This record gives sequence, C-alpha cells and structure tokens, in this order.
Amino acid sequence: MIKLTIDGKSVEVSKGTTVLAAAKKLGIKIPAVCAHAGIDTFSACRLCTVEIRKKGWTDDYSKMIASCAFPAEDEMQVFTASEGVIKIRKTLIDLLMARCPDSEVVKGWALEYGLLKTSYENRKPADKCILCATCTRVCEKVGTCAISTNQRGTTKRVGIPFGEATDCIGCLSCALNCPTGHIKYTDDGQTRKIWNKTFEMKKCTECGKAHVTVDQVAYYVKKHSMPEEHFLICDDCKQKRTADTFASISS
Repeated sequence: MIKLTIDGKSVEVSKGTTVLAAAKKLGIKIPAVCAHAGIDTFSACRLCTVEIRKKGWTDDYSKMIASCAFPAEDEMQVFTASEGVIKIRKTLIDLLMARCPDSEVVKGWALEYGLLKTSYENRKPADKCILCATCTRVCEKVGTCAISTNQRGTTKRVGIPFGEATDCIGCLSCALNCPTGHIKYTDDGQTRKIWNKTFEMKKCTECGKAHVTVDQVAYYVKKHSMPEEHFLICDDCKQKRTADTFASISS
C-alpha cells in the first residue's frame, strides 16, 4: 500500500492508483472531464492538473501533473487548489469558454472559478464539443471505431470518416457518455437516428419497448458470437424475471 497526503489529508491506496482516484477516496473534488472509468486514460482536458512534491525534492520545487494519469507514490504531497493550479485551470476554462460558449458544463466551471467571459475570441461556429475524446474512445472500446477526430488545430473536430457512418451500429455509447451533450440523436421508438444514419429498432418481445438497433444485434452476434435470442428481451424485463424468480424461491 502507498501512503500520501492530499491537501494535508493522509490517504492510503494500492499501488497503481492514480492521484485523481486517491483524491476521490478522500472526497476531494478535482475537475476531470476526460477521465472515464471504463476506458483508458487520455489526459486531454488537463483540468485535473494538480501540484505535487516528492520525497527528496527541495521545498521550493514542485511539479504540475495530470492527476488522472499520474500514479500515487509513497510520501507524495499533493495540492489540488494551489495558486499555480488555479491559474492553470482558469486558463483552460477560459479557452473552453471561447470554444464552447453555449456549453452548460463549461458555464458551470466558469462560474465556479469566477470567470464572467472569455478573454479570447469566440469560435465560430460554436458547438459543445470540448475535444475530450470520450466518445471516440468509448466507440473504440465497443469495437466499431465508427467515429474519430478529424483535422487539426482550431479546426479539429469529432466526426464520421468521409461523411458516412459506415461502421456505426447506433448503440448510443458516444452520445450517452458525452459530458457536454454535444452528440445529438433522435429515437421515436421505431427508428433511431445518429450521425446522419437511420437505424431500425428491435422491440422487446415481452413489454414491446424498442431497446436495441437491428445493426447492434447483428454486430454482437457476428463479432462476439452472442446468440440472437439474448436480444429478444430488454434489460428491464430480464431484471424483472430475475426478481420474480428469487421471489418465488424465497416464498
């Protein structure tokens, strides 16, 4: 086990635990928009920057690190709200305000850090994408790699290759994990539309609720050899079946 201090509070964590995770164990809030428990660390937003000092370093030396990716070490001292840390976060939020002036998430950070408006020119056209790459990483984790970041610099954006969502299965993993609500979709119970592609929905044979796309079923049957019968019933009905089974056993 590793022992360190964060903002003067001692905490013990297992080897390999990130500084961000150690802070969460203490209930210390560190903004970290691109950190996601289900996917690999990316360190894109840098809002989780903290200041550290290690054993053997002089008192006047410290280092700024991304807490979502940096592993905790024995006798490490972490400062999550030092003057340098706050300055870095304000600069990052200032830039995000210029890129995504309509994002409620960004507005919330700006309010928290006392920023009334950006000191940079607003990006045109503005959108809510903060380029955290959560959507592309989740899509890669699912295995379809249907979306990716395109272009570079100020024109960098997330999208589908060549304007066609060829590999998208309509699973909504990207939209549901987007922290700012940038990725839009529609679902009327019959069809689902996302990334300019329309998907036919498959309905639960018990409750009649549309719960998965036909393309999604085909993908998992082919890619992971899952039986098609697995998708006949929605998760809610499966849970109800399980609950009813246990209730009958215990009665």
